[in-house]
Amino acid sequence: MPNIDVTYIPCDDFTRQELTKEITQAVVDALPCPATDVHIRFHDVPPTHYAYAGYLDTDGDTALFQMNVAWFAGKNPEMAKALAATLTEKITGILGIEAEKVEIGTDELHRKNYYIGGKPVDRDLPVEARSPLDFVR
Repeated sequence: MPNIDVTYIPCDDFTRQELTKEITQAVVDALPCPATDVHIRFHDVPPTHYAYAGYLDTDGDTALFQMNVAWFAGKNPEMAKALAATLTEKITGILGIEAEKVEIGTDELHRKNYYIGGKPVDRDLPVEARSPLDFVR
């Protein structure tokens, strides 16, 4: 935790690796948490599978970079603001898109509602933690 879902038009592996590196570092710096706890899933959406205002985006001009970041509840709301600003800066720099095309949502999950291996993760995860699996009852 945190778990991050990224939806964008397909990009090459070099760009995806650069995004992975910068997103992970931004999250580690902002929350804080170890890099081993940051999980990123990329969902590629071809331009012809993205529509805006009733029209397919055949050339990628209207496609948005959308990201959802989920973490355990209890973080300071200022952390989310700082993280969103840093992520937007990193993403626009890598992809060369306008900041207005970057949408970032955050979700707070309660430990009592989060399970790993069928068991609740019901304790705080210290920053030194190597894996959330270490904290399953």
